[in-house]
Amino acid sequence: MHSNSPEKSPTDPYQIIFREEERFAREAALALLVTRDLPLWRTAIPGMFLLDFLERGKMIRRIRSYYLPPRSAALAAAQNHGGKPSDEPMTAESLEELHADTADWLRQNEGARQVFFRLVAVLANHYATLAAASGKTFVDLARKAYGGAEAFAAIEQQISSLESEWSSAVKSESNIAPIPEHHMQEFIARRQRRVEQIFSA
Repeated sequence: MHSNSPEKSPTDPYQIIFREEERFAREAALALLVTRDLPLWRTAIPGMFLLDFLERGKMIRRIRSYYLPPRSAALAAAQNHGGKPSDEPMTAESLEELHADTADWLRQNEGARQVFFRLVAVLANHYATLAAASGKTFVDLARKAYGGAEAFAAIEQQISSLESEWSSAVKSESNIAPIPEHHMQEFIARRQRRVEQIFSA
């Protein structure tokens, strides 16, 4: 991957957006670890915290490998379109922001690639809409860009739907770790809570 995020000021809207996406992925991964059922023997063996620490890192990497590639490509696409929503279809150029192994796999899998392109297109327009607003935080951008919870929830639901398709696509032979269905439900639930948190105040 060329870069996880554009190298600009911390107050640049694309930096704000990417930091929010990284935070969302990390907290979702940690929430999945906290809510899982652990066998009793794990609590009785000294040093098991080390295994838990390693599993936490593995879970975060797994979620990131699935969650962030479409977002890296979408951020690049949004900026390439001049920070404006676009109806132009995604092309192979959007794969250039990805890790070489992931990009190669997508080039060889037409179905997964088309799902990826649809998800990236929606994300890119979403990011362009957010970036066009002014603000110092993601909450500022979301409130000013969408105006209310209903509009923001609608785009989040659209993303969740496409992300479910993306999850199904990567369950086939892939270097991207597949995401179980209950993990997808965690993403959806956290998006709903994010809408409530942003527009509750």
